[in-house]
Amino acid sequence: MVGHFEVGLNHQGYNGLLHGGLICTLLDASMTHCLFRHKVTALTAELSTRFIKPIKVGQQLLITARLLSHRRGIYKLEAHITHDLEVVARAEAKFVASEF
Repeated sequence: MVGHFEVGLNHQGYNGLLHGGLICTLLDASMTHCLFRHKVTALTAELSTRFIKPIKVGQQLLITARLLSHRRGIYKLEAHITHDLEVVARAEAKFVASEF
């Protein structure tokens, strides 16, 4: 899964910086959509996020996610946010298959 996102003024936490909660949301949502592409419906069970560099308002971001493995209804994924080819945040997560 690949997506693009432009950081706007309404996405700020600290002045001029993307809110950390939105970083987590972007990473989590990208992994969820990756599962959708695999025709899997699952809920986030565990999410580990690493904030590598501050993300500034106005930056154009590339968000990628991929499925690493799955077993017995548990899916492991990873996602990255990059700016100018540099990883600025990343996450790993476990999702549990769900029918809702």
